[in-house]
Amino acid sequence: MAKSMAVVAGQLLTDPVAIAKSPAEITNWGHWVVLANFEGEFRAINFANSNSLTELPVEKFQPVTNWSSSLSQAQYLDLVLFVQEQIQAGEVYQVNLCRILTADLNYRPNAFALWQRIDARHKTKFSGFLNLEPGVLDEVGYWLVSASPELFLEVTGEKIVSAPIKGTAVTAAQMLEKDKAENVMITDMVRNDLGQIAKTGSVKVEQLLHLEQIPGMVQLVSTVSAQLKPGTTWSQIFDATFPPASVTGAPKLAAQRLIKKLEPVARLGYCGAFGLIQGDTAQLAVGIRSFEYKANQLRFGTGAGITVGSDPAGEWQETELKAKRLIQLASEDD
Repeated sequence: MAKSMAVVAGQLLTDPVAIAKSPAEITNWGHWVVLANFEGEFRAINFANSNSLTELPVEKFQPVTNWSSSLSQAQYLDLVLFVQEQIQAGEVYQVNLCRILTADLNYRPNAFALWQRIDARHKTKFSGFLNLEPGVLDEVGYWLVSASPELFLEVTGEKIVSAPIKGTAVTAAQMLEKDKAENVMITDMVRNDLGQIAKTGSVKVEQLLHLEQIPGMVQLVSTVSAQLKPGTTWSQIFDATFPPASVTGAPKLAAQRLIKKLEPVARLGYCGAFGLIQGDTAQLAVGIRSFEYKANQLRFGTGAGITVGSDPAGEWQETELKAKRLIQLASEDD
């Protein structure tokens, strides 16, 4: 199925007909698959057709095993200590510190086959993929396969919902008090983000510190909702909320500056947003637990939230935990 297509929000989308380079260019017609980079580049591809997901042929994914990390364990631990120094100096309260795993390839791997494998063995709420053949987005082609468990934004008419994840462990018994405090901090950031575009008094924390099981781990999820001000545009929504609070830090702008200074490579689609806008509705995931391919390189990002109470070795292990199962799926033969 080597053609430009997407599976997102439970729909198989085909026939791309337009590309938007900003949220302001999104129209009410068609199915807009959003791909927003962490660094701020925005693209939305409008697909003309929506199809059933049933009876799709099973395809084979060629294993990828030559992974390398943008940060070694020693380098990551040093950066955790540096972030903690910045916290103690009052520059930030929390920073999401990430590393990127890459594999250089001499072929274009099969996005559809990888998505099928992940959907069968590691299904999450926002699993999906976007495959763009050369000539659609650019001359080299691009794809992203998402196993994201995290809701960035859901919009239905005037209602907007976000469900940040902060706190990840193998079992509930291993969840730390630090994880709970961090989740509350990020939830408050989301309240503030939504408050910029919400009707006065409408921002609500619907659920706080909900323990959610996904394959191989547990995580803490909180849910925040609001009623949008009349006439709120997609541009205003993205300006207020992007990049997601859970993958930046607090305060958001200070954390972004520190991330840019410390992380040796750009995150790109990792920690951005991926999902679907149709009319006045949207379902957008945070671009985590995702594979991204472009120009003969496959990428996978992983990270952890750093606070003054973080154990550096424990934060490294969290990045390992988040990557282990999905990298294994991409590295195994059928």
